[in-house]
Amino acid sequence: MDVYPTPNVGVTTDDVLAGVPGDMGANGNANTSQIWRVRAQASTAGAANGWSSQAPIGTQGVVFSTSTVGYTSITVSFDWYATNQGEANLQLAYTTDGTTWKNVALNPSGSAAGLTFLNNTTSANTVKGSYVSITAGGQGWFPGLTATISDPNAGNNPKFAIEMVNASTGADNISASGTPLNNSSGNWRFDNVTISGQSTFTGFTAGNLVLSRSVYTGDKNTVVVGQVLPPLCPVSANAASAGACGAKATDSGAYASTSSANNVFNNDKVDGSFGVTSPIYLDQLTPSGSTVNSYAVPSNMIVTSFSSKSELGLNLSTDGSVITFMGYVAPPNSVDVSNSNTPAVYDPTNPSGSSYFRAIVQVGANGAIQVTPTNAYSGNNGRAAILANGLYYMVGNSNNGAGTPDNVVASTGVQIATLGQAANAAPQEVGNFSITQVTNPATGTPYAADKLGKDNNFRGLTIFNNTLYVTKGSGGNGIDTVYQVGNAGSLPTLANAATAPITVLPGFPTALAKTAGANNDYPFGIWFANATTLYVADEGDGVLADAAGSATAGLQKWILSGGTWKMAYVLQNGLNLGQPYSIANYPTALNPATAGLRNITGKLNSDGTATIYGITSTVSTNGDQGADPNKLVSITDTLANTTAAGAAAETFTTLRTAAAGEVLRGVAFAPSSTSMPNAPLILSAASPSVTAIAQGGLAFAMGQYLAPEAAEILGPLPTSLDGASVSIQDSAGNVTSAPLVFVSPSQVTFQVPSIVAAGKARVTVTAPGSTQTASNVVIAPVAPALFTVNGNGLIGGYAVRVSASGTQTVEPAFALNAQGSYSAAPINMGSATDKVYLTFYATGVQAAGMANVAVTVNGVSTPVLYAGSAGYAGVDQVNVLLPASLAGSGTVVLQLTASGISANTVQVAIQ
Repeated sequence: MDVYPTPNVGVTTDDVLAGVPGDMGANGNANTSQIWRVRAQASTAGAANGWSSQAPIGTQGVVFSTSTVGYTSITVSFDWYATNQGEANLQLAYTTDGTTWKNVALNPSGSAAGLTFLNNTTSANTVKGSYVSITAGGQGWFPGLTATISDPNAGNNPKFAIEMVNASTGADNISASGTPLNNSSGNWRFDNVTISGQSTFTGFTAGNLVLSRSVYTGDKNTVVVGQVLPPLCPVSANAASAGACGAKATDSGAYASTSSANNVFNNDKVDGSFGVTSPIYLDQLTPSGSTVNSYAVPSNMIVTSFSSKSELGLNLSTDGSVITFMGYVAPPNSVDVSNSNTPAVYDPTNPSGSSYFRAIVQVGANGAIQVTPTNAYSGNNGRAAILANGLYYMVGNSNNGAGTPDNVVASTGVQIATLGQAANAAPQEVGNFSITQVTNPATGTPYAADKLGKDNNFRGLTIFNNTLYVTKGSGGNGIDTVYQVGNAGSLPTLANAATAPITVLPGFPTALAKTAGANNDYPFGIWFANATTLYVADEGDGVLADAAGSATAGLQKWILSGGTWKMAYVLQNGLNLGQPYSIANYPTALNPATAGLRNITGKLNSDGTATIYGITSTVSTNGDQGADPNKLVSITDTLANTTAAGAAAETFTTLRTAAAGEVLRGVAFAPSSTSMPNAPLILSAASPSVTAIAQGGLAFAMGQYLAPEAAEILGPLPTSLDGASVSIQDSAGNVTSAPLVFVSPSQVTFQVPSIVAAGKARVTVTAPGSTQTASNVVIAPVAPALFTVNGNGLIGGYAVRVSASGTQTVEPAFALNAQGSYSAAPINMGSATDKVYLTFYATGVQAAGMANVAVTVNGVSTPVLYAGSAGYAGVDQVNVLLPASLAGSGTVVLQLTASGISANTVQVAIQ
C-alpha cells in the first residue's frame, strides 16, 4: 500500500542539509540522509534538538498518513533507533478519523534484544496501554517492530494514519541510556516504515458501473493562515497584472468541520487559482448502486484537484476494453496545481507559476494502469478523455494568465494524443471553434471574436457512430452548447486534426455565454441512446437562489427531427433542486443543494426504456462549490416519450451520497480487458515537473507490482535487488542496467547511467513475475530538477550567514511542525555587512557546468558559486550568494536554468 523509503534529499534538516558527521545513519550506515529523524525542540533556545521530559504523552514523535481505501487487514512495520538521550519509551497509535488516536501493541519480527514490551494500567505518567521500552542501556537500532491493526475501520479508510510517539512523561520519562532526560539533546530515527494491507480489488466486471471520486487528505498544515497565495507566483505575473501575487491565506488547510469555522476552500475567495490535489478512487457498483469493490488509483502516478468540479469524467473506450480519465502528475496535497502551467507550455503571466503535466489515465478490468503525460491545458485543467482507434481524444481549458500566447492558446479545447507519448510532446489541438462562425441574430452578422482560445472551453465528450461530440457550459466566453467535432462518421486523426471543423449541433442554443442567465443552458455530460435521442446533463447556473426555479437544469432529452435537434423535456423529479441536504460531520451552514447534473452515462433496456446515471452538481455557501459533497443518481426514461406529460411519473433515485471530505465526479460502465499490461511512469526523482531525465540523474519508476517488497540500498548501488531491476534501451539501441537506490512495489528509484545516449529511450522494470516497459522516455545531458519538501514547492535547502568577523550561522529554509510537515523558515539576511549563502539540491544540473547555471530569486540574479555533485549518486548541489537587496522580500520564487533549460519553480522565504 504505502512505503516510506529513504527521504528525498532535503527532508531532514540537520542530517541532510547541515550535515552532522558524528551521527549514525540508517541502520549503521554513516549516510544520514537515509533515515527519518526527529528531535523534539526541547532546548531553551528553541533549536531543533533534545527530548523534553515534560512534554505530554503522545506529543513527541512522527506521523505517517495514508489512505487504506481498497485494503483490509492493515499491518505496520518499522525500524526504530534512539540515541542515548532519546526517550526510551515509545508507543504506536493509529487514527481512523484524523482526530482520535488509538493505542496498538507492537511485536518484534527480528531481534528484540534490549527491548521490553509492556502494558501500563496504573501510572498516570505513561500511556494506558501498550508500549516498548529500551532496557539495554544505550543507543542502537531495533529493527522489525510490527503491529497488526484488527480494527475494521482501519481498512478502506481515507483518513488512516499512524504515529510513533513518546509513551511517557515526567517521572516515567527516561533516556535510552537509562538516565533522566537532559532536555537538551537526543533524537529518534526511523527506517523502512511500511503500512500494508490486503487488496480488496479483484477486478472490474463488464456491465457494472465505475464511479470516480476523490477524498480530501490535506490537513491544517497543507495551507497555513497568512501564507502567500498562489505559492509560486512569479514577478512576471505581477508585472502583467498588478495584484496577481501576494494574497494571504485566510484559512488553514483543514477541511470544514462542525467544530471549527475554518474551511480550506474559503481561500478560493482570495486566490482564484486555489485548489489542493487529492487521491482518486474508482468504485465498482452494481447497476442498482451496491458497492462491489474499490480501486485506489496510485497517487504517486496521478491525482486530481479536489474542488475542481469539471474533472475526472470517466469514459469507456469505444471497444469497451478500458476506461479513461484525466488528472495531474503531482503529489497529493499540492496547492494550486489545477491552474498551473504545463512543463513544456510555460506562461510567465500565469500567477500559478508552478508546472505540472496533465495526463490521460487508462485502466483495464484487471486494474492495470497506464499514465500518459501531456502538455495540453496549460493554465487550466483537462476534464475528460476517451480512447478510440488507438488515439486519445481529450477536452479541457487553458490559459490562466494575462495574455494569449500562441502555445498556451493551442493547448486548449479538443486535443489528441497517443498512448505513451514523450513528455516533451507539444499539444495537438483538434479544430478550433470561434463565435465568429455564428451569426448574431440581432445584427445578421457574425459575432465579434472573444478572448483567443476561450470559445473552446469544453468539458463533456462522447463518441457515437464514430463521431466526436463535446460540450461547453461554463466561462464568460463562447457559446454554452453541444458541438460536433470533425465530419459525421469520421473521427479526427493526427493528420487532419488541425483542420477538423467544430460546429454547433443544429437546433442547440447559439446565445453567447456572456449573456447567460438562470434559465439558459449549461450542458455538461452527454449520452446518445440512439441516433435520434440525445440526453444532455445540465448543471444549472451555479447560483444558489436560482437552483429551485431552474427550468433547464437536470437531464434534458433532445430528439432529432428533420435534421434539427429539439428539446422534448427536462427530467428533474427527485433531484430536489435547490433544497439543502445534510451531511454527517459537516457544517449545517454549508449544506449543499442539488443544482443539476454533470457527467452521465446510460444503457438501453429490453423494454424500450433507457436508464441514465448521473453525477449531481451543487450550490451552497461554500467558498468553492466544487468541494461540496454531491450525489450519484439514476433515472429510467421511456424512449418513446416525447412530452413532459408522458414522463411526469419518472423520478431520480439517489444511489450514493458523498461523505464529508469526499466528492463524486464521473460514471461509466466497467471495462472488459483483463489482459491490459501495467506500464511504469518514469519521472525525475526531484520533481514530476520536467520533461526529461538527465544522464547520470536520479529517476523514479512509479506504478504497481514493481518489486516484491520495500528495500533500501546501503553502500554501493546494485543493478538488481530481490529480483527487481531496471534496464534502459537508449536511442542508439544499447541496453544498460541502471543502479538502484530504492525498490518497493509502487516505486523504484534508480540512477540513469551517464553512458545512456540522449534521445527517446525504453525503460523496463523487471520484478519476479512481472516485466513493465515505458516507451518514449526522454533522456538528455542536462535536465534540471530541484528537490522540494512540501506541496507549496518549498525549496529543500539551507542558508549560511557569515558575519564580518567570520562567524557562521546555519539556518534551514524550512521548519518541521508538530504534525510532521514543513513550512517556510524565513532566511535572516542579517546586518548590512553579513553575507548570506543559500545551498539547495537538484538532479540533472551538473553536466551543464557552473558557468551555464543561472539562478534568480524574486526576479533578482544571484551569483552562482557552485553547481556540481553533492556527494551522493545523482544528486547535485547549488550554492548561491543572496544579494542584500532581497532582505524583506518575504515568500518569493526561485528559478534556476541550466544550459538554458528551466527547472521546476520553487519557493523560498526571506525576512
